[in-house]
Amino acid sequence: MAKTRAGYPIKKKKMNQAEAIEYLHKDWLQQIIVIGCIMLISCLLAISAATTYTWSISVLRNKWVDVIIIAAVFFIAILMFYEYYLYMSKDNSYKKLLIIGITLFITVLGCQLFSHLISPYCSPLAVLPIILSIMIGGRTGFMGLVVTISTLLLSYAVMDYGMVGVLSNTFYEITTSLIVSMIRVLLIMFLIRRNYSRFKLLWGSAAINLVASLPIILLSMIVSTEWDYLLLSYTYSILGGFIAIIIFTALIPLYEQIFNVWTNFKLAEICSLSRPLLQRLSNEAPGTFNHCIIVSNLAEACAIAIGENPYLAKACGIYHDIGKLSAPEFFTENQKGYNPHDDLIPIHSAKMIISHTKIGYDMLIKAHLPEEIAKVALEHHGTTTVKYFHNKAKQLTEGTVNDKLFMYAGPSPTSKIAAIVMISDVVEAITRSRNTQNMAELQSIVDSVIREKIADHQFDNSEITFADLQKISVAICKVVPAVYHKRIDYNKGK
Repeated sequence: MAKTRAGYPIKKKKMNQAEAIEYLHKDWLQQIIVIGCIMLISCLLAISAATTYTWSISVLRNKWVDVIIIAAVFFIAILMFYEYYLYMSKDNSYKKLLIIGITLFITVLGCQLFSHLISPYCSPLAVLPIILSIMIGGRTGFMGLVVTISTLLLSYAVMDYGMVGVLSNTFYEITTSLIVSMIRVLLIMFLIRRNYSRFKLLWGSAAINLVASLPIILLSMIVSTEWDYLLLSYTYSILGGFIAIIIFTALIPLYEQIFNVWTNFKLAEICSLSRPLLQRLSNEAPGTFNHCIIVSNLAEACAIAIGENPYLAKACGIYHDIGKLSAPEFFTENQKGYNPHDDLIPIHSAKMIISHTKIGYDMLIKAHLPEEIAKVALEHHGTTTVKYFHNKAKQLTEGTVNDKLFMYAGPSPTSKIAAIVMISDVVEAITRSRNTQNMAELQSIVDSVIREKIADHQFDNSEITFADLQKISVAICKVVPAVYHKRIDYNKGK
């Protein structure tokens, strides 16, 4: 033990929890942990591929070279997948990588198991790409499909044929099954981009499975042209598709709960007007509630226009002003004659208005809603100034005002969706107050709001482009007239 000059031993400082967590977040340590996990998963996949197909643990002694080859293939494939994820991912969370690893293991094990027990045509290949498409994104799902097919083909070839000799009919059956499964998966992934309802996904996948399995009849003719064999191949292919549907339908809710992943299904559910926070907003601040509904519709249309997640945008829009529940009467849309700001000095009024962003963030975090939605509630005013009370204070003090006291604390929007909600929030408020009906006037309002936010540097951290802003402007000008359209006065007709 080290000692000081006085001879007393040096006491080692104990690492507290915060320091331990900070240490674990070091990039090099996380790389080691992830690569170690990849090696472990690769070995498990190799063992599962070997033991399920030959149905004997003795294969580890008899074909240990083949097992090592498969493990190396899986390691390279998953490592490439990991690097791809780091390249595509915008966050530093490894939770999704854990989902990828677990689902890859389940998919490969299921394909090996059902191929051995039932038929090579009965591989539930769709499990991995569909889950990744729903949980992470379509590109990651497609990458998962490529990795799974490559590793499965090589593992089948190595374990059954030792990389030499003529491939048997079984390998052709496996290859045919994977080709048809790939067609099925691509069609389901196309469906996912347009249908986010659990019911539509389930029945849509079932319909695609029945139709997409038809090519198996033509491809199976390589092995045999007997109708009994072809019909049986088609039946097994359909069975494999339904097994995959059952597996990913069962896994998605488990993943949502275990990993706390907010899929589009869950985002759609939290936009239901029966949710407790939205019920409170409707009852206690009806004006704000109506404003949030319109902003959510605008945000959804804008997100679709620029390729962002419309479900997340809609959820962010509907919850962005939830902080106004702390004092709804201080916001004009909820006032019924009496204005409490008339009894306050401008600085106190500004504080009441400014506080709703931080309060909203805290309320959403406490309600266990996604961090992305809470951040939009915090950022949707950025670092802008509460102009009405700022100007009022200037008039009362003859211009000697601390401008920072009338500014939102920010931060400015850090995502495209936060920028969308910022624009939609301001445009909705202006068009409602002016009762805008003319399209040219509406276009002028939207453009001026966007220019003002650009000049105020509110979009500097959001990665939003001028092309995106142009599409947002067009989308808003399409939606607003539909919201505030004129109606016939039926009383006059009477």
